[in-house]
This record gives sequence, C-alpha cells and structure tokens, in this order.
Amino acid sequence: MSSKSRPKDKQPPTVPPRRDVPKPAITDDELQELRMAFRLLDRNKDGRISVSEFQLMLKNFGINVPDEMVQEFINSKSRSGSLTENDFIGWVGSSVAAIPDDASKDLMAAFRVFDKDGNGFITRDELKEAMEMIGEPVTDEDIDNMITMADLNKDGKIDYEEFSKLLG
Repeated sequence: MSSKSRPKDKQPPTVPPRRDVPKPAITDDELQELRMAFRLLDRNKDGRISVSEFQLMLKNFGINVPDEMVQEFINSKSRSGSLTENDFIGWVGSSVAAIPDDASKDLMAAFRVFDKDGNGFITRDELKEAMEMIGEPVTDEDIDNMITMADLNKDGKIDYEEFSKLLG
C-alpha cells in the first residue's frame, strides 16, 4: 500500500483576504450630469463656483453655513479659492464613489423631497418647484427635457425606479 503525499515544499494555495471591490469611476452619463450641475451652480458663467454661488445653493436648501466655513471647504478642494469644473467633478465624483451600496434609504429620502404629494411620482410641477427652490429658473422646455431624460417608461412623470437609475 502506497500513500501519495504532497511534497513538503508545495503548500495548498492560499485564498487572498477578501477586499471590498472599489466602485467604478463615474460613467459618461454621470460626467455629463455633473457638468450640467456645475453650469447650474456657476450663476455668473465665469467657469468657477465662488463662495457666494456655493452659499446661495446651500441657502436654497435651507442650510445656513458661515461664509468662512464655505471658504474653508472650497479651499480644501481647490487652491484658487473657487471651484473649477474639474475641482467640482473630482470632489463630487470621489464623494459618490465613497457612498456605501446601502444608500437606498438616502435615495428614497431624496425622492420624497421631490415627490411633494407623496403619490410615488415626480411630476412636471414638482420638478419645476424643486428647481425654483434651489434658485434655478427653468423654462417649460427645460422641465420637459429633464422629464424626457429621466422618464424611461414615457408616462410623463418620474417614478422611484427611474429616479434611482438617474441618480444611482
């Protein structure tokens, strides 16, 4: 009776420790959306988001932050004292990559902010009201374009699934 044994110099393969797989970089669609968001925030169209422009956005969301804190934040993201498009995309892109996969609760909360009447849909009027709330005047054509971009089932309104695909 012979028994085969493993040579002493050969050990069984080891399984590497599990590592979290990093999220992929932002997609082309996400990049386009970030560029659109930057253009909305850049009120004077100088290619930079200033402290006052960033502060206006925060105030429109009901967030009161001292100018000094906003300036500190912007200085931490950019050396120029204002955010360029690349600064903004880099900051938001890295922030999005850091969001845990279980962010669905936050996404649902965001959806509810837009869905004012709680019927499970974001209508044209609700979208227009939200845009006005952030201080962004929009035309009916702008609203139609936004709805068309997000409304995958073409029913004229945005449901949670469409919203989550747009932002998720």
